[in-house]
Amino acid sequence: MANEKQRNALLVIGKHLKSELDRATPEPKPDIERALRRLLERDIAERSRPHTRWSGKSK
Repeated sequence: MANEKQRNALLVIGKHLKSELDRATPEPKPDIERALRRLLERDIAERSRPHTRWSGKSK
């Protein structure tokens, strides 16, 4: 009898937790995509910047 009550209580708790998780808003993907695009643009800008080779002499 006690096991049946515990089982029913756990089912109610599980259903409640599942409904809370379903109501939670997922992370917005556009923010992630925007951040990745900025990172890629910065990387491309760094790579396309002219680099001077070190000659071994100080100025």
